This record gives sequence, C-alpha cells and structure tokens, in this order.
Amino acid sequence: MSLHPNGTGARVPSADWRHVYVIGAVVACIVLTATVLDITLTMVPALDASTVPTTAPAWLEQLAETPWLGLRNLDLLNAALSLIGLPLYLAIAGAHRATRPALATLAFVFAVVGAVLFAGNNVALPMLDLARSWAHAGPPARAALETAAEGLLARGAHGSFGALPGFLVSEIGTLLAAIVMLRGRVFGRATGWIGIVGTITLMVYTVAITVTPGSEALMKGLAAPAGVLMLAWYALSARTLWRLEA
Repeated sequence: MSLHPNGTGARVPSADWRHVYVIGAVVACIVLTATVLDITLTMVPALDASTVPTTAPAWLEQLAETPWLGLRNLDLLNAALSLIGLPLYLAIAGAHRATRPALATLAFVFAVVGAVLFAGNNVALPMLDLARSWAHAGPPARAALETAAEGLLARGAHGSFGALPGFLVSEIGTLLAAIVMLRGRVFGRATGWIGIVGTITLMVYTVAITVTPGSEALMKGLAAPAGVLMLAWYALSARTLWRLEA
C-alpha cells in the first residue's frame, strides 16, 4: 500500500476519490454550519425548547401560524442533514478502503439505513399538510384532523419511540465511523476518540429523552457536551478530508 504524501495510512487517491473527499468535506462543513445555526436558535428565548408543543392541537396551531418553527421542532432539519451527510460517510469509507474496508463499509451502511429510517419516519411535512387543512376546517373536521395528527406524532415526533430507531441506527453509523478513524491511522486518534465519546453521549441522550422527556437537567447534562463534541468531530473530519484531497 502506498502512503498518502501527508503521511497518513490512506492510499494516494484517484481522481474519483479526490472528488468524493471534497464532497465529503463540503458536506461536513454544511452539517457543521447548520447545526451551529440550530443550536444558536435554541438559545433565543422565543425559539428554545419551551416552544415545542405537547398536544396535537398545539402542534397543528404552531404549524399553521409559524410553519418554519413547527418544521424545525419536528426535526425536519435533522432529517435533511442525515441525508445530506451521507457523502461524508462514503468519504470516510473511501479513506479507509485499504486499512479498514469491512468496518468502514459497515459504518456507511448503518449511516444510509439510519438516514432512510429517520427521514422516512419524519412527520414534519405530513403534519404541515394537516395543519393547513386544520386552519380552515370547522370543529368536526378539526377533531378528525387532530386524531390523525396524534397518530403521526406517535410515529415520528422528536422524543417519540417511533423516531428512536432512526436516531439510534444513524448514531451507530457515526460510532462505527469514529471507531474506524481511531484504528485506521488516517484521521488521527483524537478525531476518533472525540467521535466515539460524542456519539455515545448522544446515544445516551437520545434514549433518555425518549424515556424521560421534558427534563431540562438532562438537556444541559447530555445534549450540550454531545453537541460540542460532534461539532468538533465534523470540523476535524472536514479538515482531514481537505488534506487527503490535496
């Protein structure tokens, strides 16, 4: 195996893989920027976790009056980022195709399956359709629409058991990718450990917020450090992919 000129264990990339590395780096930057923006918005009092409705009528009202806020609260951004981020996992797999091909491929498969589950179970757009009908409906029709909304929310609202598989499978994909980084001598051990610790913390948070929703202490104790670590992981991943492309 020939080493990359920067001294990593990656092969000297072909033109095709150089393009994949560039796309992966760009995608990592997009996910990083969008996540920072989302975190910043949650710090605004009028846009924080207290704006998340707890009943179907409240969800429909929010989506009818402030669609973008309702869509954000229903994880539409996260669902989109899970799909947009897939080239990053392909780039990670490509960078380790000579050193950890099986585990890197498995990480990519989990990322793809998780993204499909997450996006497929996301109910933001169906709920928006219901909200538009609900806004112009009379009391009997509203009752039927609210019942339909309750079914959708049980399937895919943030913190629901219906949304849990998509979150967890995606996070397993990220965990496997971080383990590949730790063992593969391409991205560096620091990047691997940051990804491992961040993803495990995020998985604990995902399960905990599903089982015990509404805990502010839980949000601060798990979500904040997990978020910071994952932001660092995306930044470090993008930096290495840019170097591999050079």
